[in-house]
Amino acid sequence: MRQILNHWTQHRAITEVVEELNRLVRGWCGYCHFRHSRQGMWDLQGWVRARLKGWLWRKHRRTKGKWKGYPDDLLHGRYGLWRMPTRAAWKSA
Repeated sequence: MRQILNHWTQHRAITEVVEELNRLVRGWCGYCHFRHSRQGMWDLQGWVRARLKGWLWRKHRRTKGKWKGYPDDLLHGRYGLWRMPTRAAWKSA
């Protein structure tokens, strides 16, 4: 994650970075998502959003409003950040 969202990658296009980020996050979810992982997935989703917001904030050279300028709907809708599943795909027995 830190290799994708650091100050050396700010020249890259947002869609390109988000696509690479989505591949990484989907891999994490595939590995970590099991029966009682709801809170873990919520925490991980929040951490990914915070890292991406910080990267966008630095990329656009903002000085104020780090969290207000990039709401979650913008990250998922316009930029295409993948939403992590908060429920297991199967039902408990």
